[in-house]
Amino acid sequence: MPKVSMQFNCPEENDELLTALHGVDYKILLGEVSQWLRNAQKYGHELKTPDEVIAYLRELIIEGCRDRNVDVY
Repeated sequence: MPKVSMQFNCPEENDELLTALHGVDYKILLGEVSQWLRNAQKYGHELKTPDEVIAYLRELIIEGCRDRNVDVY
């Protein structure tokens, strides 16, 4: 079975290391955001302005990262 390994120079590449370690968390979160967008497009939503949509999506991302103990940049 093929194997893959990655090397990071710590501490200067610590952000890259954390991104690699939490990649699945980011993928799940992106799927949740995509699902909200799909539902909003298909069924509508209660948000009135583009700024409200942006604020809601930003909060969704921040909360999702906080729930998964990953950093948001």
